[in-house]
Amino acid sequence: KFVYASEECIRMYEHDAQEGLPTREATFRLIHPEDRDSVQQGFEKSLREKVDTSSEFRLVLPSGTVKHVQTIRHPVLSDAGDVVQVVGTTIDITERKRAEEALRQSEAYLAEAQRLSHTGSWAFDLPSSKYIYVSEECFRIFELDAQEGLPNREAVSRLIHPEDWDRVNGDFEKSVREKVDITSEFRVTLPSGAAKHIQVIRHPVLNDAGDVV
Repeated sequence: KFVYASEECIRMYEHDAQEGLPTREATFRLIHPEDRDSVQQGFEKSLREKVDTSSEFRLVLPSGTVKHVQTIRHPVLSDAGDVVQVVGTTIDITERKRAEEALRQSEAYLAEAQRLSHTGSWAFDLPSSKYIYVSEECFRIFELDAQEGLPNREAVSRLIHPEDWDRVNGDFEKSVREKVDITSEFRVTLPSGAAKHIQVIRHPVLNDAGDVV
């Protein structure tokens, strides 16, 4: 039996506070059918292994509302080491889930727009001299293997036509030194043997101290 449920927990599950503490069965029925097995397994693991567990799942409430929640469980042991209670907290993460889904959609739209326009994007970290982000389309443009992870600057530099390298590198250094946007047009020779004409637009990002990072 539940021996305690906070007012917020009662509200979250849309239980009737006038009826007292809910039964476990009444609460379990609110869990989305597709999520019940994983929730039950998490609960049983807490009992069996005497460890904290966490589950994220959906609730289908009496009002028809669907909520995403996270439950964190903590087994309480007797002096003999037996589990006698499970205490926990339930967090409404519906808004977070919506934000995550909106972000996934936004990223999908961006990737599709880049694919259609043959426009890639990247971010280069100056302190570490490493790329920290390269878009899917950027990998395709430069014929780099995304399975190998982010490329290093040398790998990208080797693709630039030797006659264009000094100018491209000078533009990069000017963008960092003068903290200004700079555009370069140059040729690349790709692993397949194909030659492409590329335009790169760089934008320096400054920290609070005004340094390019």
